[in-house]
Amino acid sequence: MTDDKIKEHSIKFLSDISRDCTETSELEIERYLFDYTRAHRHLHEFKYQDIVEVGVLRTFLVENGYVIYKGQSPLTNQKLYTLTKTALETSK
Repeated sequence: MTDDKIKEHSIKFLSDISRDCTETSELEIERYLFDYTRAHRHLHEFKYQDIVEVGVLRTFLVENGYVIYKGQSPLTNQKLYTLTKTALETSK
């Protein structure tokens, strides 16, 4: 996947997920990214729908300041992230 495609899908993912979120919402981003890749499995970029594709998108979101790691959920042991102001503004 090219850098442009990674950015395009990351921004589209943010716009999909941010409708119901605020800066204080804690999300299991990886679970939502898996859902996103499955929903777009017809695209060549997501033909495998695996952790590698999810990891690439998650890394882009973290490194570019769209999401911040908050810790792990005590119930599901999944990593929790919050959206930043940048993510909420970008997704509008």
